Amino acid sequence: MILFDILRALLLFPLKVLILCLLVALNFISFMLTEIVKSSKSQTNNNNNISKRRVLLLGGRSPICLEYVRLFGKKGYEVHLVESPFFKPIFLSRFSKYVFKTHFLSIFPNQQFVTFEKELIQICKENQIDLVIPTCEEVFFVAKAKKSIESQTNSIVFTENIEDLIELHNKYMFINYINKLDSATLNDNEIVVKPPKTIEIANNNVSIDEFDNFWKECNGKIVLKPTYSRFASQIIVKPTYNFCKNLLFEKENNVNWVAQQFIDGGLYCSFSIAQKGKVKVHTVYMGGKYCPNGTEVGSSLNFNSLISDPSLEKAILHFVDTVTKDRNYTGQLCFDLIYNKETKTIYPIECNPRGTSGGHLFGLRYSDELLEAFVNEKDNDTFVIMTKEQRQVSVAMIFYFLLYSNNFSLIKTWINDYYNSHDVIFDPKDLQPFIAQFYNIIDPIIKLVLFKTSVFTAFTFDIEWNGE
Repeated sequence: MILFDILRALLLFPLKVLILCLLVALNFISFMLTEIVKSSKSQTNNNNNISKRRVLLLGGRSPICLEYVRLFGKKGYEVHLVESPFFKPIFLSRFSKYVFKTHFLSIFPNQQFVTFEKELIQICKENQIDLVIPTCEEVFFVAKAKKSIESQTNSIVFTENIEDLIELHNKYMFINYINKLDSATLNDNEIVVKPPKTIEIANNNVSIDEFDNFWKECNGKIVLKPTYSRFASQIIVKPTYNFCKNLLFEKENNVNWVAQQFIDGGLYCSFSIAQKGKVKVHTVYMGGKYCPNGTEVGSSLNFNSLISDPSLEKAILHFVDTVTKDRNYTGQLCFDLIYNKETKTIYPIECNPRGTSGGHLFGLRYSDELLEAFVNEKDNDTFVIMTKEQRQVSVAMIFYFLLYSNNFSLIKTWINDYYNSHDVIFDPKDLQPFIAQFYNIIDPIIKLVLFKTSVFTAFTFDIEWNGE
């Protein structure tokens, strides 16, 4: 059996390489043709409709920030970036031609908040920033500084205050909040919204007997995750009872854990931008697709908008709209949800009050709508993507293909998805970020040596918010 697996791997590898070369070439040609069509139809006066405004983006290491850099830059905005010294001097968005100026902080935001707040205020003052948009995990530190920034400058900070974000980011508090909402208002006519059974195990607040009862209620099928975590990096799916007991009740355990009922169903991710309780743009895409760790748990590398089930799309939008109105929310608002078709039930499991990959789905065709969501406070109708949009992180998809596509069925699926998806980083009019991204392959190793991080924390080591 082992010999058979080795022979199969040896036979598949050259086939993978050949398929890879053909698909990369076809994907590139397809994208270039799309850009040519777009250019021929574009209006020459796009940038003349707005006065020169200045936007400050944080989290430039992430692809979604690069998406926003190009979004604002192509419309004539003066785009500024702020990053911590953790990513000095190289990070993805810095190399975009649409960046007017890059500002480096002198400290890590999660280590010296007072200095972070002071320097951010100074940057906003000196550069007369109109709009501040956090895109990654630094959103919590920006939210904490929001009141000071808006009181001492003329800048608008596009997020809620830290107190509001904590209730959404904390995985246990989020479930409690959803449980408090009126079910009659929360549920759509056809589909029910119901949070999974959830408990938090922290500071000896739960006895072993209480955990045993929870275990029985969930039929021994649970999911463990830290109360504060990101990118599903520490999630444990359906652990054994003894594993849970050893992990959760050991004396050395200093991590607050959430134990949650395991739900069978499909994982969906929503992306929305809201202003003053009104959802401005919204989309839903499949989650757990081509995750870097080779499982169905984690951040997806390929994402396509959900249009095959209108009733589910409608129910998820209704849920997002209900939460947005209840909180009078302003900012980016994203949810992870599991849908069980048999019971027609949506289970909200997590909330990310920041940018996620869903923002890429607007980029090629709906950039005007996405921009308006950030800058226009008028009470317009919610724009929902109703066409099939598919995007991907192409270089990471190639690594996934080489590592995990070990049978012909997976190869066939990968080929279809890769060919039909546009890369989120490649832009023929802004090529430098595409070239710079290859540095990201060795960057985690460099940070592991310099800062003693792990490979998994190398991306957010300096901006992780864990309830401080």
